Amino acid sequence: MSPIPSPEPLHLVPADTHPLLTATVVVLGLASMTVASHLHTRWSGLRRLPMLALHTGVCALALLGGGALLGTGVLRPVGGAWVPGLGSLAAGLLAGLLLGPLVAYAATRADRSLTRWWGSRAGHAVRDDRSVTLRSGRARPAGVAVSASTTRRTGLIEARNNFAPTSADLRVRLSLLLTVAVAEELVYRGVLTGLALRAGSTAAVVAALLGVQLVFAVSHVFFGWGQVLSKLPLAGLCAGAVLLTGTVLPAVLGHALFNLWVWRYHRARPSTAGRVRTGAPMWGAAR
Repeated sequence: MSPIPSPEPLHLVPADTHPLLTATVVVLGLASMTVASHLHTRWSGLRRLPMLALHTGVCALALLGGGALLGTGVLRPVGGAWVPGLGSLAAGLLAGLLLGPLVAYAATRADRSLTRWWGSRAGHAVRDDRSVTLRSGRARPAGVAVSASTTRRTGLIEARNNFAPTSADLRVRLSLLLTVAVAEELVYRGVLTGLALRAGSTAAVVAALLGVQLVFAVSHVFFGWGQVLSKLPLAGLCAGAVLLTGTVLPAVLGHALFNLWVWRYHRARPSTAGRVRTGAPMWGAAR
């Protein structure tokens, strides 16, 4: 199969460092939420920070490495556009501004439909008053400074088929949600998509692109498998918009508007039961 057109490889880092930096960026990018959750649960000092703030920090590290590998290719990972006429920077930006809201609208509609379907399939409301279950209520103490009698109060939310987050998980500051949207798109649709397009043959590029979108969806497993399914349309729409316009702008704008809808939705449907007792907000909750 002939290779898919992609940007020319850059030489911003020494050749002997390139494979190691690429591997580090890929691991940090694909596992940013998992790395952040382990940092949040195992070091007592980091529990003072919101979970999503740590997630954004890990994304920032991946973005720094991606910038060294791709340069401005982080913002224009395709090195042009797959649609004739959108190859210039100005045309790509204009198309991104117009396409971003459409991405958000389509992703919102798909997310609502899939979430409702999953909720009815599991036999409970989409957002009920179910209490949060941690993977281990008797996990070992987190960090050397924690006394032997203190157990870990935060952890990875168990991704069961019948799990739905409660208000304690969803009281997130809008500013942090928007920051997360920008960080995730720069990493997933910027850095990782740019690296995927340099995978070589058409088959390798397609497999890499599909893998990036799948991992993005699976990173939401902390909120249940239903959320993994419902985030697939967002991932696909954002990736498609980037490939069409050549810039990450429509993905960033679409994801930010999508998160704005999520924030407004959960503020309109508050839940008062099942709050987690913890010394710090787990996901960046507003006090």
